[in-house]
Amino acid sequence: MDDLDFTQDEQTTQYIKRKGVYLIKVLEFENSKHKEGYNKTHFIKFKVEDEVTGNKTNLLFWMPKQGESPERTALKKKLIKEFLENLGCNLGQ
Repeated sequence: MDDLDFTQDEQTTQYIKRKGVYLIKVLEFENSKHKEGYNKTHFIKFKVEDEVTGNKTNLLFWMPKQGESPERTALKKKLIKEFLENLGCNLGQ
């Protein structure tokens, strides 16, 4: 995963712009641990493609950090868990 490249010519890519439900395919995955020298808020980034239209977008999830409120930490965990479950990942209980 060290060779992931999220820089693509925006003129040739049609990005998902409307709200709704999509059948998507994950094209690429990156997290802040893959960025040498990165010491800011950790994240997970997915590049996805709508399997119907071929439009693409990047989804960025910020990871919980020390000192955040329990509510904010719970929300961040819930969002990433629900995204992965909706992709079909079995995360258990």
